[in-house]
Amino acid sequence: RSQLRATCVGANFQDADLSQTDFTETEATDSNFQNANFQGAILKNAKFVGTDLRNAEFKGSNTYRTNCRGANLAGINLQGVNFEGDLRGANLVGAKLQDLNLNYLDLSEADLSEANVTGASFRETNLDQANLTKVTGFTWESYDYPVYLRGATLPDGSKREL
Repeated sequence: RSQLRATCVGANFQDADLSQTDFTETEATDSNFQNANFQGAILKNAKFVGTDLRNAEFKGSNTYRTNCRGANLAGINLQGVNFEGDLRGANLVGAKLQDLNLNYLDLSEADLSEANVTGASFRETNLDQANLTKVTGFTWESYDYPVYLRGATLPDGSKREL
């Protein structure tokens, strides 16, 4: 297994095959990982703050405490990934998030417009001020646990009060 334990600012890993790589505690701020393959990678405590991760593949990866705050994850497919990290302010437009455990995540200020969250769980997930416009499968009224939605834009375009 390859290891990358470094601080990368503005690095370009577009289209890179990083499968099975150990990124534990790597910092890749404002970098480009568009279309990168992270299948089976270890991303424990990695920081991808403000990084372009559009259409990256994360199948089978370990995302324990991965920080993707403000990252661009538009169109990403996280199906089958147990994402455990920070997605505050992330761009998740059109993301495939079906059947995911999104419990306890910080998705505040994230843009999830047009994402598919069918079957995903949101127990005590922070969606304050998130954009959920045209999200498929989100029915917050039917959840029997808290979901935080202060100031969020709901799938029908209506706005929750702050």
